[in-house]
Amino acid sequence: MKLSAAAICARRAPAAALAATFQLCRQALPLPPLAVRLPLVAAPRGTRLPRKRCQLPRATSSEDSPHADQPLAADSPVMEVERQTERALAYAAVTALLGGSGLALAAAPSAAVQFLWGACPGLLVAGMARVLGSVLLLAAICANCLKEAAEKDLLRSDTYRRLNLALFWWGLGTVAALWLAPQQPLRYALGVCTVLLAGTSAHAALTYHETSDEGEGWSPVYLAKQFLRSLGNLTSYSNGPDTAIYSLYTYGFAAKATLAAVTAAVMHRQLRLAVDGLLLAPLGLLGESLVAVNGVGYALGAVVLFTLKDAAARGRLGASTFRALNIGVAVMALANGITIASWVQAGVVAQTKAVCIKLASHALLAALALCNYAFAQKKKH
Repeated sequence: MKLSAAAICARRAPAAALAATFQLCRQALPLPPLAVRLPLVAAPRGTRLPRKRCQLPRATSSEDSPHADQPLAADSPVMEVERQTERALAYAAVTALLGGSGLALAAAPSAAVQFLWGACPGLLVAGMARVLGSVLLLAAICANCLKEAAEKDLLRSDTYRRLNLALFWWGLGTVAALWLAPQQPLRYALGVCTVLLAGTSAHAALTYHETSDEGEGWSPVYLAKQFLRSLGNLTSYSNGPDTAIYSLYTYGFAAKATLAAVTAAVMHRQLRLAVDGLLLAPLGLLGESLVAVNGVGYALGAVVLFTLKDAAARGRLGASTFRALNIGVAVMALANGITIASWVQAGVVAQTKAVCIKLASHALLAALALCNYAFAQKKKH
């Protein structure tokens, strides 16, 4: 059926009026260009309009195209600040957990051993547990120093990289000592200790890898090589205008003596005759287990002492990090001295010249660490 011209105009009138109204509104309020424009005049019925896809604008110049020198999203300052915050929070959690565990072991060693191993310890084993608590407190202080360094973006420094390596190998070695011990802790205690120590080691290794400028891998062989390299300067003593001579040599000697204690703890079964000459009470399976765990802790103490020796050579013992590490060394030395004195008083250890030298060494080291904490001056330049 054909329509007349008047009918066609009547049908087109509403569409034309709508298009005119839209055009007036667009002139009054400027709108962004649309990908598909509405026709100003309605098409006859049955006519198909071409469809256009809405596409994003393409780069028309070299300025819009991505350049190789432009930073990626992971390298942006905002992402780096977020990563620093994550590291600091992780170190804060490690500090709280290790510090709480260390305080529990140091304050109530008998109750802590009974809770972890399910056995009532004697005076000898309780003293070893107190020493283990001081090791955990030293590890917590190291983690707190790393937390402050993460907040200030200082983790690329050699000092903090060395502390990260020490925490990594200490956590890994302690887990191995607990699992290979003649008498393991209870199942739930072993699981909690493994998760805590393995998490500490993993976070320390990941942070060391992320803050490394060498671009090498982070395999255990590489980390072991870096750890041994960090201990390679124990025999070197470089004096400068700002060097604290007494602290330099005392910390160096203490680090070597601590490494000797690590060797003795590892080879305690081969040195059983020497141990039996000092001990007047049986060590037992639980005591042998704690000897291995404390031996790994002495390795951490050796790294901290070497770090303080390096700081004494540079005249940096007044910095906040090394003052905190001095507190950790003093706590560990006092715990060892108090434990040995209690053993001698109770008659479980023979009162020999070697024991007296040990007591005097721990007292001297604790006094030096506390003096450096209180009176060491910050470097002016």
